[in-house]
Amino acid sequence: MERLLKVLTDEPSYGKPENVNLGQFIDDFKKEHIQSGYTLNVLRTYDMENRPIDKYIISIARQDLNQVLENIMTNAKKHAFKNLDDPANRVILEMSEDLLNGQPAVVLWVKNNGALLPQGMSAEKVFTWSESSSDGDGIGGWQIRQIIEHFRGEVTIVESQSDKDNFTLAYKIILPLIN
Repeated sequence: MERLLKVLTDEPSYGKPENVNLGQFIDDFKKEHIQSGYTLNVLRTYDMENRPIDKYIISIARQDLNQVLENIMTNAKKHAFKNLDDPANRVILEMSEDLLNGQPAVVLWVKNNGALLPQGMSAEKVFTWSESSSDGDGIGGWQIRQIIEHFRGEVTIVESQSDKDNFTLAYKIILPLIN
């Protein structure tokens, strides 16, 4: 309840944007989540000469990007994974290139192999203030969208029952690249 009141009454505050190498940020994030109730893997995108592309530079506050990823991981632990001791729990962070409003952008996919969204909970509801499928406060998903949109990006959720690697739920985060 205290968290709800704080978020409700405080003016949204974001950190100062800085140029962040997304690949390095993700590597550092992974190191902090070694014993977290899931295996966290990072997949690299490769260019046409089979070289890893990890020089994605974005403009965002590090603490805000960290908050987005922490909220996604918390949602996976609370809602997707039924047993946090199950070694089969997996989260994948995957980066690729795309366009956002006609400009170069990076897509960060955050996928898990847990449960689909529960009945009655839609992808849009995840990003709605105070919507929760369980004992959560319904702020995390809303906060994810607020942060990403503040830094001129987009976020959606994609569900799949037919993914070849059994990744059932994915957050698709698109952020503009710094040229």
